[in-house]
Amino acid sequence: MGVGMEHAPLAIFTTLAPMAAASFVVLAYVFLAGKPSAEEAKRLDKWTALPAVFMALGMIASFFHLANPMNALFVFSGVGSSPLSNELLVTVVFAVVALVYWILGLAGKLPATGGARTVLLLVLAVGSVLQALFCGLAYLMDTIPTWNNPATVVQQLGCAWLGGAALGALVCAAAKVELPKSSKLFIAGFGALGLVVALVGVALQSAGLESIANIWGTAAALEPQLGMLIALFALCGVAACALLFFAGAAKPQNGGAAAVVSMSSGVALVAVIVAVAGILIIRFAFYGLFMGIAI
Repeated sequence: MGVGMEHAPLAIFTTLAPMAAASFVVLAYVFLAGKPSAEEAKRLDKWTALPAVFMALGMIASFFHLANPMNALFVFSGVGSSPLSNELLVTVVFAVVALVYWILGLAGKLPATGGARTVLLLVLAVGSVLQALFCGLAYLMDTIPTWNNPATVVQQLGCAWLGGAALGALVCAAAKVELPKSSKLFIAGFGALGLVVALVGVALQSAGLESIANIWGTAAALEPQLGMLIALFALCGVAACALLFFAGAAKPQNGGAAAVVSMSSGVALVAVIVAVAGILIIRFAFYGLFMGIAI
């Protein structure tokens, strides 16, 4: 029992890595719906460094959870039988594909739209969902009944989408690309969907805490401030989605059509910070609900 701080490396990993992966959903949308110019594509490729950094930081953080970092050499020995090994394998595969995409983009080997770029972005968008799902599946253990619930997977996926929407928006803002008219609704809506999904997962997990107990008490007593933490997460999520919606400004183009130009980098950055803060809050709350039982 505790407040989850002993699991800080895992909280950082399950916050940063999934949101980095989910940001490729936004990038896929921008390239498919926005059809950026060759110059805009170059800038987007350059700023794809942001998801790469988030992914790297998350993966580095995960190693600090090991009692001995050298144990990382054996982490894949349980692939197929260990949910943790499966999670890390999926994450590494995703990271490799994302790295290949990024390098090819920087080298000018990808077309601005269509072709190999579209294929890779669709693979990464689908892969981001798998990465988040496997992050959640790693915690389905019979010996920890408070985590052994499909709600664990649901809230992990929702947090990934919330954070990914904000990080994807920051990439677009930093690259100063002209987005399609629907981008404000898509990006903010993607984040809002993530928030709702995460809250559903949190609510489902919370609903069963009273029925879980060991010799020290019920699981509901593990986090006395759980309601406040959920409220803070919801507040951060709503604020992040609002920032994402208002980060872009429309301007008339030739012919009178309105287009959303590059989003405000400052507003998008604040959205990322707020989203990360909210996700970390709910991740620490999740780890604080650790309750082991003997079977």
